[in-house]
Amino acid sequence: MARPHQPGCEENGGDSSGAYSVDGIPVVDLDVFANGDADRRSEAIRHLGRACADWGFFMVINHGVPESLQGATMDACKELFSLPTEEKAEYMEAGPMDPIRVGTGFNSAVDGARYWRDYLKMFAHPELHCPAKPADLREIAAEYAARTRGLMLELTTVISESLGLDGGRIAEAL
Repeated sequence: MARPHQPGCEENGGDSSGAYSVDGIPVVDLDVFANGDADRRSEAIRHLGRACADWGFFMVINHGVPESLQGATMDACKELFSLPTEEKAEYMEAGPMDPIRVGTGFNSAVDGARYWRDYLKMFAHPELHCPAKPADLREIAAEYAARTRGLMLELTTVISESLGLDGGRIAEAL
């Protein structure tokens, strides 16, 4: 299977498990779990387990969330952030445990807006909570939430397996 070109990527030991790194960060090729033969899948599970144990995180490629959906999600969020304050005020005044919250923040100890961030927090499971505007945000967010939840369930399955547990063990706890 051909791997996507990633600047700074290096294969780990020349194996075919999809185990390689970008600037030292472990990269997990999700396609290997779905479409790889038993040996490649087994090696990829070991690689994933090492990434979790040694790093505590990893980058996932070939995850099945289309770039077009990622872009549409970003565009809809940018549109939300550009709405007049009055149209998003109820979400800006929301508390940390409210199902929808919009905010802006920065590290005031740092000069300028170098660490500026705008954020949208929405509960997506078991029910999607979404601002009414922009009009297309709900549909896009619903698809994005479904795709990323599916991704999370796939990852928890293989993480469970890397720990020697039944593949559904972590997902059952969720």
